[in-house]
Amino acid sequence: MLIQGRIGVAIFSMVTGYVCALKPIRLSRQGNREAALKSLSKSAIRRVPRFVLPTTVATLLIWLVAQFNAFNVAKHSGSDWTVRTSPPSLPTLWQSLNDLWINIIKTWTENYNSYDPNQWTLMPLLKGSMLVYIFMIVTTCLRPAYRMLAAMTMWWYYYLDNDGMSCAPGARSSRSLLTGDNSPFWYAVLLGCLPRRLSKPPLCK
Repeated sequence: MLIQGRIGVAIFSMVTGYVCALKPIRLSRQGNREAALKSLSKSAIRRVPRFVLPTTVATLLIWLVAQFNAFNVAKHSGSDWTVRTSPPSLPTLWQSLNDLWINIIKTWTENYNSYDPNQWTLMPLLKGSMLVYIFMIVTTCLRPAYRMLAAMTMWWYYYLDNDGMSCAPGARSSRSLLTGDNSPFWYAVLLGCLPRRLSKPPLCK
């Protein structure tokens, strides 16, 4: 886990979930639920371009470098990982453009990108963020204790389901409290739901 970087993905997922939930939870505790919902809607809309645009630019730059055969040396190295992750250089411009388009689409449909294999993490991260937003919309009017109970239930469900964050090749063989499915997102929401005072508003207004 430490060498392959999966723990880094889990930590980033946890931080992402915490950031997505922190402001809406704070506004909800202050009784300003309308502002909380408005914040959630803006964040959800901005989330997609924040993920898609930078990664598309990164894929485009790697594709451009690959067209100059810059990865040919890497393909002849002694590292199996370097050989497998070095993007191809296709013979014609049309084939190259078509391959670029297919890989951009596959990043968000199949968790695969031959120009940047590390982008397999993007779809689970985007999916997890959206799940957190949906969860926060549904539980905006709940007291922190009930919201925390709901987040704990979601965390346990996705841990048992063991899908999503474990979609990397070979990752399904081991289950972890932090890396099973979108568990890191719900773990982060749990942290954000921790009550700060004993007096709470009614269950739901």
